[in-house]
Amino acid sequence: MDDEALVELMREIRDQLAALPAAIAAAIGQRHAARRLSRADETALSALLPAIAKAVGNRPFSMRELIQHAALEIAPAIALREALASADPRRIGRLLRRCCGNDVGGYRVREVDSRRDGVVWAVECDNRSSQKPAKFASPKRVRF
Repeated sequence: MDDEALVELMREIRDQLAALPAAIAAAIGQRHAARRLSRADETALSALLPAIAKAVGNRPFSMRELIQHAALEIAPAIALREALASADPRRIGRLLRRCCGNDVGGYRVREVDSRRDGVVWAVECDNRSSQKPAKFASPKRVRF
């Protein structure tokens, strides 16, 4: 291989490496793009998201923190405990991941951070939404 061919190969490698961060960002954006939710997911989320929003507001939380908060003896925590009672934390975490980017009854789930010990979530209430936030449904009829 002569010097010119080697220089051309190095330029091509440099250009591909320069384009790599944009390709990674696009792939991550596609991973978190809104997906169409099943009817069962929408039903479960319409019961769960208002309870989470009332209990923790718009503050970020992990599932561990949410479970600990649900153990408190205050009204929003009691409603949250009832909403969380029908499934284990991993199943609820998977439900929240599927919901990312979707508007469910005026609520939107956002993945704030991903740590070694779990994901940090936030539930935002869209006050500008034409829909009113869903009323708290009975969690006893909802399966995750």
